[in-house]
Amino acid sequence: MKIKEFITFFKEYLEIENTEITLETEFLSISEFDSLGRMTLIALVDEHFEKKIKAQDFNNLIKIRDLVKHIGIENFEDYHD
Repeated sequence: MKIKEFITFFKEYLEIENTEITLETEFLSISEFDSLGRMTLIALVDEHFEKKIKAQDFNNLIKIRDLVKHIGIENFEDYHD
């Protein structure tokens, strides 16, 4: 999957319409990222990457980039640090 595609899914799952999201976006800056948003992202990760992520894992994730690394950068064909 490409990063742009992942961010598109991320925005769709959280129903984000008018906010720019990048790898550097911090979760706490996203108003739609609440407890329901965490559960929604858990479903996204499970559905698209078949990887289990726990709600408490988000306590250690600050930016979208951190989530990508948690999922595994090998799952993103265009990821680079």
